[in-house]
Amino acid sequence: MTTADLDRLTMRGARPGRPAPALPAFDPAAPAAERVPVEVDRTATRDGIVVLLGHQLALGPDTTGTRVTLQIDGGLIHAVAGNHLIKTLPNPLVAADLGRLTQVRRSTTPLPPPPPAGPQRLHRRVPKDGVVMVAGQRLRVGRTMQEPSSL
Repeated sequence: MTTADLDRLTMRGARPGRPAPALPAFDPAAPAAERVPVEVDRTATRDGIVVLLGHQLALGPDTTGTRVTLQIDGGLIHAVAGNHLIKTLPNPLVAADLGRLTQVRRSTTPLPPPPPAGPQRLHRRVPKDGVVMVAGQRLRVGRTMQEPSSL
């Protein structure tokens, strides 16, 4: 398109384009030496949220009060609790933000494996109609029996 085409479109009510919807995960043009992962330690709130320079990272309610190590590696943030990788999130920080972080250290250890994906155990209280919800699925377990009243 030429500038004349763009002027014609503007006169007809066209608006300027918006910025790109997302940044790439990392800059491939940057030298590999500049992409050194760093770590920070934070404690999850009662809702399982960790705040990093004003950005809220939701880790899940099972991390409530847990001390979590956040490994910032390019466009990703890996959350490690104990010796398990619990979540990987997109990195909302830009390169200039890394200088504003406090208590930062260079990451020297590799990422731990995720927790084993074995069978999960959960508990539900069965209501009178006998239907419980598990992972968004309705399961009919059976009606609960009431004790007969003594007459």
